Amino acid sequence: MALIALYLKLDLDLLVAVRTSPGHSWKNPVELIMSILNLGLQCVGLMHNEMSEELEKIMKRCNSMDNIREKS
Repeated sequence: MALIALYLKLDLDLLVAVRTSPGHSWKNPVELIMSILNLGLQCVGLMHNEMSEELEKIMKRCNSMDNIREKS
């Protein structure tokens, strides 16, 4: 949908969108670096100091950084 909107907004004659085939992320340098970083971060846990009970309850309901920002 975003590509269609871009095509219409910019009044283009032609819009070509290319995507690598699945399983070939090793050909994309950005994806290759991210996969190496993901290997390094396997089995890593993050710890935090315990907050007040009220704040802990609020944070347990948050499942994204956007939720955390809204609550803060």
